[in-house]
Amino acid sequence: MSLHRRWMLAGALFTVVVTALFGLFAMAFVYTVEDRFFERLLQQEAQAQRAHRSAHGRWGPTAADFLVVHDTTASLPPDVAQVLAQEPGRRELAGRDGRHYHLLPLETAG
Repeated sequence: MSLHRRWMLAGALFTVVVTALFGLFAMAFVYTVEDRFFERLLQQEAQAQRAHRSAHGRWGPTAADFLVVHDTTASLPPDVAQVLAQEPGRRELAGRDGRHYHLLPLETAG
């Protein structure tokens, strides 16, 4: 193999490795940002729901269409309820049909 060909192969290999590492770091970054975004969103919604329940005695409408308040685990989608029955502390899970859930239990005082 000629020296020129070895240099080209080394350059190509270096490019592939750097690209793969950059891709992994980008995925980790996006996953972390997404997790923090939903965590903050759920905390804000929980605060609003607690205030509404304190004032009106019931849960209020959610701030976004993709947020849902469930009074009991029985009202959860079956795949979510099944996972929570096995792992009650779970706060994030993948559901059926490509759905992904972030969960936050709303504790009520009294």
